[in-house]
Amino acid sequence: MEMASCKTGVEFMKFQIEKIEKHLEVLKRNGEELEEFKGFGNLEKSILAAKEWIDFFSKKVRDAENRQNIISQYETMAENVKFMKELGEDPSDISDMEELANQFKTQIDMMKKPTVWTENHVENLKKSIENLEIEVDDINFIRSNLNEAIEKLANL
Repeated sequence: MEMASCKTGVEFMKFQIEKIEKHLEVLKRNGEELEEFKGFGNLEKSILAAKEWIDFFSKKVRDAENRQNIISQYETMAENVKFMKELGEDPSDISDMEELANQFKTQIDMMKKPTVWTENHVENLKKSIENLEIEVDDINFIRSNLNEAIEKLANL
């Protein structure tokens, strides 16, 4: 799974939820359809559930990015140590760099691996979004945008 695609999918989903919230606020402010539509409470609950899933996925992406950054730094240091040895650099300089690289390696080993999101996580998000879509239909929000967002995330 490519990190950039994951991040884009999560951000797009978050953007769509924000658009729904803004649309709902306009409806509330203008008083449109309030007499006919009694489901604002349900819609707000559905939005909250979707936002919780988006936060879950956002945290997973951030954790993976942080871990990848530390791994990348370690790999760079390990390459530098190898290069220094090949060039016959001063052994004390090599030793210092090796010690630093080993500290990063220890940090990586001790770092809790981020849990991956599974099909189950995506299915639960889809259910939350399906509930949200039912409510969204009642406020005349463009549903295809929401469908596109969930498909992008589900296909990662």
